[in-house]
Amino acid sequence: MKGPETIDSFDYPERGERNSFLFDSFGIEVPNRSMNANQFSALLTLIVPEIIRLITENSSMDESTAVSLFYKSRVYADLSDESLKVWHYRPRLLYELFQDELTTGSYTYPEEAGW
Repeated sequence: MKGPETIDSFDYPERGERNSFLFDSFGIEVPNRSMNANQFSALLTLIVPEIIRLITENSSMDESTAVSLFYKSRVYADLSDESLKVWHYRPRLLYELFQDELTTGSYTYPEEAGW
C-alpha cells in the first residue's frame, strides 16, 4: 500500500523544518510526517465512533456487538496501523469496507486514493 501523493513543500527555516504536505481524502493538506501516539489515538477516537454509529444504524446489531466485531476486523487492524494511513478515508468508506469484509471476507481499497 502506497501513501498519498506529495503535492507541495514548504520550508520553515526559523523552526529548522522542511515539511511536505499531503492532500487527504477530505481535501485538507496534512503534514507529511508521522503522528505521535497521542495524536493518532485522539484521531481514532473521532473516527471509530462514527463507524460504529453507521454499523448500528444500518443493521440490526446492537452497539456492543458492533464494537466487538469492528475491533476484531481487518479494517480496524489496518486503521489502527498509522503507517498505512487508512485514517485518511472517510468513516462512511471505512464502514463500507467493513461491510464488504463481513459479507465476502475481503475488501479492496478504492483506486482513486492512489494507495
